[in-house]
Amino acid sequence: MSKLRLYFYGPGNLIGMAMACLGPILLFAGVIDRAWWLVSLGAYGAGWAAGALFYEDVVVEQKVAMTLEDLQRFLSKLLAEHGKKLPQEAVAHLQSIHNSLVEALPKFHELFERSGSPGREWVTFRQVIVSYLPQTLGNYLRLPPTYAAMHKIGSTGKTPKVLLIEQLTVMDMELQAAVKQLFESDVTQMLATSKFLEQKFAKATDFV
Repeated sequence: MSKLRLYFYGPGNLIGMAMACLGPILLFAGVIDRAWWLVSLGAYGAGWAAGALFYEDVVVEQKVAMTLEDLQRFLSKLLAEHGKKLPQEAVAHLQSIHNSLVEALPKFHELFERSGSPGREWVTFRQVIVSYLPQTLGNYLRLPPTYAAMHKIGSTGKTPKVLLIEQLTVMDMELQAAVKQLFESDVTQMLATSKFLEQKFAKATDFV
């Protein structure tokens, strides 16, 4: 990714180019004559400054040590602060990841109280939410919006927007699988109980 492309797609340059059109407009309207290019130059500078002023260099916070509740608050904060800056499909995956965490938290508490450890699925959740997710969002949000939506990267033929959605899809599916695995023992126990009850009461009905 070249600095020239980032500059071209940046909000400062785009706003500046739009405002630079003021010079030719005033020229054709007969308001000004030879100095139209000075007006365009000044308008471009003002537009570039405005774009640079309001453009936020996004740095997504990462935490090293977190409790169960800290993890949920951290994910909720990501959604609240950056949801409006992301594509709709990306927000949907973030919400799904949040829902998976909400489903898993009671089980993590149960495992922690029982054995002092929330289990190996907790490690998966923590890695995704504390490390992989902030890094992925940070890389995307540092890009100018137009660049992220339109510029295709290398031989992939994919825009940063498409890559973001693909990466979030992988994380979303991984955590859904972790939730399934987390409750696997409970499901197995239910099946065992069901089989036991069927056998017990089937024998009882033989004497009726």
